[in-house]
Amino acid sequence: IAENLCLERDINTFARTDRRLYHLLNKYLYRHNVQHGESSALLWASAHGRLETVRKILEVGAPTEVSDNDGRTPLLQAAERGFSGIVELLVNAGANVNSKSRTYGNALYLASAKCHIQVAASAEGQEDIVQILLANGANANLQGGYYGNAIQAASASGHIQIMQLLLNAGAMDFTQAGHHGSALFAALNSGSERAVEMLLDATARTINKGKNEEHKAIWREEYCRVLHEASAKGQEVVVRLLLEAGAPVDAQRGRDGNALQVASAGGFDKLIDAGANIDAEGGDYGKALCVASAEGHIDVMRLLIDAGSDVNAQGGQHGNALCAASANGREQAVKLLLVAGAHVDDQGGRYGGEYGSALQAALEMGHEHIVKMLYDEGAHEAADGDEDEALDEDDDETLDED
Repeated sequence: IAENLCLERDINTFARTDRRLYHLLNKYLYRHNVQHGESSALLWASAHGRLETVRKILEVGAPTEVSDNDGRTPLLQAAERGFSGIVELLVNAGANVNSKSRTYGNALYLASAKCHIQVAASAEGQEDIVQILLANGANANLQGGYYGNAIQAASASGHIQIMQLLLNAGAMDFTQAGHHGSALFAALNSGSERAVEMLLDATARTINKGKNEEHKAIWREEYCRVLHEASAKGQEVVVRLLLEAGAPVDAQRGRDGNALQVASAGGFDKLIDAGANIDAEGGDYGKALCVASAEGHIDVMRLLIDAGSDVNAQGGQHGNALCAASANGREQAVKLLLVAGAHVDDQGGRYGGEYGSALQAALEMGHEHIVKMLYDEGAHEAADGDEDEALDEDDDETLDED
């Protein structure tokens, strides 16, 4: 009777009419699914943790490399959801541990990305899967998925145990791919200082014994990028770890300048003790003191001044620290700079160039209390007078031409 039923649902209904029929026709039903249903039962069972169903359909010859519309094989489905028993069963049945989908990466990646929205297994279950996959030849550096690779995925969640398994298997992220660009940056964003330390140690071992200059250049740049981010966030331990690992403390990164300037914007002073050049030029603000003054970080300003930073140094869009503080309405910063010997009428930068001195900047931005402070210190509106004289000269020249 079953052989004359074409539809899987009809066979299933018939089998359920009697317990003895169910056991008799169960294997026939699985075989029918393999031959006529593209082994959809294997995909379903792998995704839903049905170990016995997986075992039975494999016994009747289901191919392990069948995939869903997103390219996920049964192994990827099971690894993604933390079903270690099914993963082991599929691997023993010959599943390709390095196969990957177009979007979701490979099994090792999915097992490492335990924070994925569809992962329901415990962290311990994910570790078991990673161990099984690595023991059966999974490539620890295979690329794919949102995070780019397995080590970046594990670093993003700060999963130390999985990271250690991957690093022991030779995982190393030189790709500058994935959501974070590197495992080190992912670890920083996870907030796990231990994860950062592990990656720095592993990188140091690889770089020191290797001769690949391209890899060394990539990591020098990445150290710089992560140092800037850690400095901006005030992550003292990570900054220390990076500096100990050789991160360039004075390296410039575009409009943000160097790490000390970024740190000064966040009120973070630890780079001063690390030997950062306090008067290094770079970024929109020019110097660290200008950044701290613009943001009103008084403690950082005091440290910079005590360390010898020139309060009258020119540079950046504001021209000098006093202009930066005045333009941004930082009264306490203005007071500190004046006490430290800032020249009240110095010109420069955006406000120095377009509007004149610190006084002109404060007037333009409407900071009345600072305007009064600067007048009390003897500030002059020389820039306006100069502009008026220049306009008068232009008018005279025009009249002469007529």
